[in-house]
Amino acid sequence: MITKKYAIRNATNMLWYTENHAQPMEDRWTPNFLNAHLYLTKADAESEIEIDNHGLDYFNIFEVIIKS
Repeated sequence: MITKKYAIRNATNMLWYTENHAQPMEDRWTPNFLNAHLYLTKADAESEIEIDNHGLDYFNIFEVIIKS
């Protein structure tokens, strides 16, 4: 079975977003893709970028294909 999910990466420093809202914004990023939060839809990932105050950074949203 193939599943698609989406991850957010900061295009300026190449860190992945973890979506840990218990942490300050600057601590929600990781260099380890395995710790990145995977969104169910691209719209969910886009919404997270728009809702939270990420500053003036550039982002990439990556489609992740998971085969199980």
